[in-house]
Amino acid sequence: MKPVLRRRIVVALAALAALMALSAVLALFTHRALRAEIATAADAERDRHAALLLALAARDLYAHQAHSIILNDRSHLVHIGQVEQEVETLLTALRGFVAGTELVPAVEHIAETIDILRRHFDDVVVPLLGGARDALVAPHDRMMAHIDAITAATDRLTGELQRRALAARAQADAQTSREAVVMVALAVLATVFAALGGVYLTRLARTERLASVGALAAGVAHEVNNPLTAILGHARLLSRAADTDVSESARAILSEAERCQVIVRALLDLTRPQRLQPVSVAVHELIDDVVEALAASGKTTPITIDGASVVEADAPKLRQIVWNLLLNACEANPAGPVRVAISRDERVHVRVSDAGPGVAPELRARLFEPFVTSKPAGSGLGLAVSAALAQAHGGSLKLVPSEVGATFELELPKEARA
Repeated sequence: MKPVLRRRIVVALAALAALMALSAVLALFTHRALRAEIATAADAERDRHAALLLALAARDLYAHQAHSIILNDRSHLVHIGQVEQEVETLLTALRGFVAGTELVPAVEHIAETIDILRRHFDDVVVPLLGGARDALVAPHDRMMAHIDAITAATDRLTGELQRRALAARAQADAQTSREAVVMVALAVLATVFAALGGVYLTRLARTERLASVGALAAGVAHEVNNPLTAILGHARLLSRAADTDVSESARAILSEAERCQVIVRALLDLTRPQRLQPVSVAVHELIDDVVEALAASGKTTPITIDGASVVEADAPKLRQIVWNLLLNACEANPAGPVRVAISRDERVHVRVSDAGPGVAPELRARLFEPFVTSKPAGSGLGLAVSAALAQAHGGSLKLVPSEVGATFELELPKEARA
């Protein structure tokens, strides 16, 4: 692996790791915020519950005080003392819960009113117990006023705490939704980034392979072209010889040497930058010309063309793509038929379909790589060169699903890259 590719892989993996770390940090902060909202909601529920218990204890205190008045004796004073301790415990807890908030005055007001009720009972009512009942009427009315004030104050406090509890619960629910959205977004982002990173690294690897092929092609061109030219020259001379055996052997040498020369040129076409000279090209007319050329070369496969379109493209290079696609289709099923469908939307689409055996599953993933072929005598460069030329035009070449045979789709922009 080349150092440049290795560095880029390390950078891509480091970026993915950084994204995952960022996702973990964001998830942690989001979860902490959720926990804080849940804790706030729980505290609000606790405070409301404490206020309700205080209200019940205050009413219980009054009930025992009123029972003492009804019996006109001191038999319930022990119970009253127990309830007073419970009220004091609840007040202490509630004070701690609301400490530092604007609810402190409301709690202190309730505490003062309860204290007034308790002192009124101890100082005024208790001394009158066991005496004339008429003397207890006015003190009891004062107790009723105090307990009504306590009830109204605790109802207001409970209502406010209920409102806060509902608001806190709503905030917690909203934070839960936000956390879910954040987690899903981070998961999607990580997936997309990983997918893009995979595509990026795949293209880097393909670029490195092509660069290696380019270096090999340059070496082959340098080392082979000169002796190959000499071989071709001598073979052409020998092919004119009077001796039939010699001329036939010379023609065989000439044919194979020319095939080697085609392979070298294909390698160079695959690896060197493509300089386009775009012109207006009628796609259907160009395909007609290629069909005629194939027929002249001995390909008798019936080919039908449906549709028409015009693109801005480098005509010789576009012709090379179409030639490779139609030649492959004819060789896949010489009896035919081969169908060419031209359509357009935002881009121009050319589909070439044959009725042959199709592409073997094990070749589909590597179909456009150099030297990948199912033909016994193929070089495996035709589709690779065609894909590179399509990409140079800003388009693409791909194998698309088909019920029978194989279908290749050439997609081109309406205007070629300059």
